[in-house]
Amino acid sequence: MAGAMKKAILAGLLAGACSSQAHSFQGDPDRGRELYMQRCSVCHGVDGRGNDGMAVDFREEWYRLTRSDEELMDSLRNGLSTPGRYYTAGAMPPQMLDREEMFDVLSYLRSAFMD
Repeated sequence: MAGAMKKAILAGLLAGACSSQAHSFQGDPDRGRELYMQRCSVCHGVDGRGNDGMAVDFREEWYRLTRSDEELMDSLRNGLSTPGRYYTAGAMPPQMLDREEMFDVLSYLRSAFMD
């Protein structure tokens, strides 16, 4: 998808969400990158493309990251399976992260894969 079109869609998706504080944009993306590399890159890939179909490709399915902080943190906290989608690694397992670490990871994911 062309960059301008992607940004226009993203702006539309975030317009309503931002008005209700759904995206706090807090967190340290540098610390989030470290956590992502330690815990997430095995399945999602260093580049976010999903290692050999093991997990979602954040570059292709970037819109997943437009969900609210609380929704995404719930997925991190409790794990996630996507109905109708098959990934070779199976469902994402729960991640043992504190709230600050979750905000760091979300900050990194959004800065790295929603450009």
